[in-house]
Amino acid sequence: MRPFSLVLALSLILPLSAGADDAASGFFGRSDTASDTAAFRALLHQIPALMVTPGVSGAEIGFGDLAAARGLPGPAPGGRLPAETVSAARAMPPGTLVEALGFPAAEWRSRVGFAPADIEQVILYGAPPLLGGVYRLAPGVAAGVPAALEAHGYAPATENGVAALAVGADGRMDLAARAPADPFRGPLGRSSRVQVEGDLLRHGSTWPMLGALQGAGAASARDEPLMAAMVGLLDGLDRGVLLRAYLLPDALALSTGDPVAALTGEGAGGSVLLWHSLLLADFSTGAEATAALVLSLNWPEREPLDGLVEGVERLWQEGVTGAGASFATMLGGGVEVEARRGPRGMALLRLVVTGPVEESAAGLPVNRGFDAIYRAVMMREMVFLP
Repeated sequence: MRPFSLVLALSLILPLSAGADDAASGFFGRSDTASDTAAFRALLHQIPALMVTPGVSGAEIGFGDLAAARGLPGPAPGGRLPAETVSAARAMPPGTLVEALGFPAAEWRSRVGFAPADIEQVILYGAPPLLGGVYRLAPGVAAGVPAALEAHGYAPATENGVAALAVGADGRMDLAARAPADPFRGPLGRSSRVQVEGDLLRHGSTWPMLGALQGAGAASARDEPLMAAMVGLLDGLDRGVLLRAYLLPDALALSTGDPVAALTGEGAGGSVLLWHSLLLADFSTGAEATAALVLSLNWPEREPLDGLVEGVERLWQEGVTGAGASFATMLGGGVEVEARRGPRGMALLRLVVTGPVEESAAGLPVNRGFDAIYRAVMMREMVFLP
C-alpha cells in the first residue's frame, strides 16, 4: 500500500479523537511511568499502529526528548553556539526539523509561536511527500501558536470533521511561500495543517495525515505487539536517559542477504520479508553515550538464536564498510549482542555499544555509535548483518 493511500485509509477508519490515556503497560510488565522509554511510548501513542507496519514503503519515524537533553549533567560544550541550540541539536531526531535549528529563536516564535527551547518532546513521521508530527510544548507555550500562524497566512478550517489552522492546497508545495524558519512549511512551502490541544501540537502536511494523528489513540503504535516488544528491549539498559530514537518500520532494504541462509546454510526464514523493522536509540549519562539497535526478523523456530548472535558478533569485528573499516575498528570497545523470541514468530536482535561523548567541530556533543549506525542505515552499509 502506498503511503498516501495508507494515510487516507487511516483518516477514514479511525475515530477523530485522541482521548486515550498516554499511560500504558510496558513490555515485560514494566509500567510506562517507571520505564526508560516513558516519554517515547507516550508519543508513540499519538501515531497510528498502521504507520509502523512493515510494507509502508519509505516511512521513517523520529523521536526526540529535548527536555531530557537540557537536563543532562556535564560541562557546557566548547563551541560558540547558544546552549539551547546545542541541547536541541543533541536530542533532535534526524529529519526536516533539524534544518530549521540554525534559525534564531525569534524567527521561530514569529513564524509558529514557539522555538526549539519550548519543545519538551517531539515525534516526526515522514513518508515523502507526506509529513506529520506531534510536539509536546512547555506549559502555556501552545497558547501563542494560533496567533503566530494566522499572522503568516494560516486560517481556521475543517475537513471531514478535523479542525485545524491550515495553509496551502492539500499536499502541494509553493516556492513563493517558502519559509525555512517555519518547521511546518519549510524551504519548499509545503501545505500545512496545525492543531493545538492543551500543550500538545499536531501537524500534518495534508488533512488525512492530521486526521490520522488525531485518531491514533484508537489503535496506536505504542500498543502494536511487535513495536511494543522492540521498544521494551530499550528498557533497563541503565545507560542514562533516552534522547533520540529513529524507527524504520519497513527494514526490508537494509540488507540484500538472507541471514538464515548465511548463518545456517539452509533456505530463507519463511518469508520474503526477512528484516521487518529497525529501531535505533540514543542514550546518554552526560559523559557517556550509548547506541542501542533493535531489529526484528524472521528466524526459524527450529534454529537456536545463538547462531544469530554469534554471526553478528563476528561480522561486527570482520565486516568492512566501503571506507575499509569494521564497526569494531570505527567505534572501539566491545558490542553487546542479544537475541530473543518476539511476538508473531519474530526474533528480536539487540546490539548495544557505549563510549564517551565526543564533541564535533561545531561544539556539539556526539554519540559516535548512534551516528555510525544511522549513517550505515542511510548508506545501506550494515556490514555487521549477515
